[in-house]
Amino acid sequence: MSEIENNPSVDELKEQLDDLQRELEQQQNENERLWEGVQFKTKELLLSQKQNEELKKQQAKHDQQIQALEQQIQRQSNGEFNEIDQRQLIEQLTQENNILKVQLTKADQQFQEETETSQKYFLLLQQTNTELAQFKNLAEKHVRDPQFEKVKSVNQQMTDEIRYLQIALDRQKEDNKDIKDELEITRANLLQQQKEVERHWEALQDSSKQLTNQAQALNLAISIKADRNISQQSSIQNMKAATQAIATYEEQLENEKEMNNKLHLEIKQYQNRELKQIEQFEQLEQQLLQEQTEKKALWDALQEQNGLVNLKISNVELVEAEANRRQNKKRREINESLELIEAEKRAFRKIIDEKDQVISEKNEQITDQQQKIIELETQIEDNNREIERQWYGLQFSSKAIEYKQKEAQDAKKESERLRNHKNEIEKLEQIIKLKDEDLVKTTAQLTDIQKKFQQRNEELGEILGEMNQDSVSFDEMVARKENERKALWEALQYASRKQNEAEEALRKIQIEIKNARQEAENKYSNKDNTIINGKDIEIAELREQIRLITKELTKKGREITELQEEIDGKDLEIANHWRAIKHSQVEIARQQEEILKLQVEVKNKTVATKINNQFKTK
Repeated sequence: MSEIENNPSVDELKEQLDDLQRELEQQQNENERLWEGVQFKTKELLLSQKQNEELKKQQAKHDQQIQALEQQIQRQSNGEFNEIDQRQLIEQLTQENNILKVQLTKADQQFQEETETSQKYFLLLQQTNTELAQFKNLAEKHVRDPQFEKVKSVNQQMTDEIRYLQIALDRQKEDNKDIKDELEITRANLLQQQKEVERHWEALQDSSKQLTNQAQALNLAISIKADRNISQQSSIQNMKAATQAIATYEEQLENEKEMNNKLHLEIKQYQNRELKQIEQFEQLEQQLLQEQTEKKALWDALQEQNGLVNLKISNVELVEAEANRRQNKKRREINESLELIEAEKRAFRKIIDEKDQVISEKNEQITDQQQKIIELETQIEDNNREIERQWYGLQFSSKAIEYKQKEAQDAKKESERLRNHKNEIEKLEQIIKLKDEDLVKTTAQLTDIQKKFQQRNEELGEILGEMNQDSVSFDEMVARKENERKALWEALQYASRKQNEAEEALRKIQIEIKNARQEAENKYSNKDNTIINGKDIEIAELREQIRLITKELTKKGREITELQEEIDGKDLEIANHWRAIKHSQVEIARQQEEILKLQVEVKNKTVATKINNQFKTK
């Protein structure tokens, strides 16, 4: 009776068989989904390969940009500091380019490894499908045995309990997996932030070096200008202000360094918190391992209970358990493989994103460095022009005394040349006003104008050459006039001393006369009138000498005044002459701009004519 009660009915056996078939179908569906996942992974790998090829193309473009920049730097000759800075930039970009090449090589190797892994997964799926088919045939064979169903219900209960435990374990694994993913993302973000901080730190150091070099160059220019002429105090003050601005910027850099140090401390604190989270995660994993051990012990106990059944039923149960174990093992391997694929896919996407970010950052850095190079070149050119202008100003101001009558005639000749040049420029302006008459005529006129401008520039070059040739005679005239001025000044001082001595002698004689007269009145009455008359004669002679000396001094003063007026006149002529040259240069530059505009208009008209002809032809 007990055996009848323990044996299930035929309907229950059919239901169990249907359940088993449904599970097999479900497993097949799961295998199909896995196969679709493998295909999707293969497509993603192909897409990753295309992205790697695009990265290689971008890397090639990057290499071309570096080569172009190197060629541009070789063509430039703007100073030692610029070349050294640009070489450092090229070396840094080359090193970063090599790092990108290594990363691309690693990405290719990883892509090959993932391709091999996908092939292994595909073979594993085929093997799993074969084993499932074998298990299905074996299960159908054993299901037909009546004794098989005696322990089916007990096994079903244990299987349900194990399934529930497995579901809980899978959920816990998914939670742990999410925690791991979050930790990986956090770690990657921290590493990225640390890299950005280090990159920013390096950029700050480079900027500090550049500013230090600029400050040294400015200080050198300031010292040169201070040695050449004390009158350049305004430009020196401007450069000191620039140096003060550089010092202020260096203080800002120091503040940013302190901020970066604080950021490093915060990153370390965050890393410590991350280590604590990792320790907590490891404790959770140990708890999961303990739960798995307990579940395994429960499974062993259930197997011991099943061992009480007869040998045939035990064999069937062992076969089913082995099949379930293999199925679970394959399922775990497939799940782990899928997790590994997803992790590798995320890592690969992360690497690609990082490479894209690195490439974009490097392109931005290259653009910024090129802009900085252009700004530095412009600044250096402006400084050179300013130094050259001030140097010429010092030369002209130091040689202002050497212009005399001959130089005045030369200045008149130069002014006549400038007037003729101005008349020619006015004629050229009238020619330029007729620019819209005809395209061919305008082109010919532009050619003639360019030739005339070239002739004018050559004339200006000859003028400047003549001025430079006369520099020796200018120096001699300066020395001679300085000597004349010193001689006049010494004569004036000598005359002044003589006048003072004569006045002092006259004062003493007057005192002596006064005393003598007083003494004569008191003692000798009119006996010594001859002595008094002699003193009067001496006084008259001294007064005549004083008059002659005063006349000579007045004459020398007039000569000095005339010489100063003549020097001032020559200075004015030089200034007018220089302003006329500057005005003519500005006028020439303006007319060259108009010529360029005319060339652009001619080019536009030519293009428009070609387009109209093409439309007419069509």
